[in-house]
Amino acid sequence: MSYLGRLEETGSLLCLGLDPVPSRMPRGFEGVEGAERFLNSFLEAAHSSGLLPQTLKPNLAYFEQYGWRGWKLLESLVERWGKYCLIILDAKRGDIGRSSEAYARTVFETMQADSVTLHPWMGPDSVEPFLSYSPEKGAYLLLRTSNPGGDVLQAGLWEKLFTSIDDWDPGGTMGFVVGATRPAELTWVLANNQQGRPLLIPGVGAQGASASEVMASLQSFPGARRHRINVSSAILYAHEQGRFPETNLQILEKFLLETRL
Repeated sequence: MSYLGRLEETGSLLCLGLDPVPSRMPRGFEGVEGAERFLNSFLEAAHSSGLLPQTLKPNLAYFEQYGWRGWKLLESLVERWGKYCLIILDAKRGDIGRSSEAYARTVFETMQADSVTLHPWMGPDSVEPFLSYSPEKGAYLLLRTSNPGGDVLQAGLWEKLFTSIDDWDPGGTMGFVVGATRPAELTWVLANNQQGRPLLIPGVGAQGASASEVMASLQSFPGARRHRINVSSAILYAHEQGRFPETNLQILEKFLLETRL
């Protein structure tokens, strides 16, 4: 089944971001070994409680910080949890053709991810290798990001990127990253998303956007099942306000309910 087909198989639009920050993990979970135990013990607890999200999004930067041990951890996480969840590798790739071909093999062949985030700055030929790799794989192009500094380059240009995307990807499989912290832009994209491209929506939780408000916007337009609302720190580090993993599971369940169709 294609990646787009698998996106339809969900009761909740929650995507759990996996961003292991060394200083924020509980005491006793130090180093890469601690990160491995932290992530796996939380995912195991979620799985046994029936709360495992349908989509996981490991951010490559947080694994690269550990060197080759971080890569090994990421590979083992994808191998283990990819049996139950869609894996969006947040790598933000995009380079000249041959480099992107190698990156696509890394993401889809070596890492066995289902989808990847991409930078648009180098143009259509930099993302084409990801789109042509396999019809069962997906990609999300950074369109309107949730960070405040995104205005520096994106303002006045993101609409042009959106309207030209059919020339980049005539098949209509590539999706967009659109931040929940920009609700007007999110609504505009939904209203003009004629091909039903999937959206990956960061900014809910720690960045201040509301899951219920995003859901209201998504359900006002067709194709809501293809979209994903990403929440990372608000769930992963909920133990800072309680106990691990009990508090994390409580917050995870809250977001699962808020993003349920």
